[in-house]
Amino acid sequence: MANRKRTPASSGQGPTIDATSAISALQRHKQKGLELASDAESDSTARGDWYNTTRVILAAAFGPESENSGNVMSAGPHHQIYHYNTPQSVMDAHARDNLRAAATMLNSCIEQLQMWVPGILSHQFRKF
Repeated sequence: MANRKRTPASSGQGPTIDATSAISALQRHKQKGLELASDAESDSTARGDWYNTTRVILAAAFGPESENSGNVMSAGPHHQIYHYNTPQSVMDAHARDNLRAAATMLNSCIEQLQMWVPGILSHQFRKF
């Protein structure tokens, strides 16, 4: 089964990986994000690493100028202003909420990519 080529981003540099590879990478990465978000012991370094890898995958999948990266990075309620007495546990819980929202937002990116792979999207809708 051949993959269809996607139209490059307007910056002149488009995707650098095929849609099927991008879908697979995003599905695995989404799962990792959801696991991190569910782990009360996850630290800010692990969450930062996840966001960094997310940016790289999205740039490869959609091109560096795609709005998908910004949309995923800004998903969630973002409680960025805290009173100086705010417990670290509260800030960490908010960070995990944002990570969960970002990982869930990857569903939209996966769905967009599935439109470029013949048979995947139509097969999914037949299941329902």
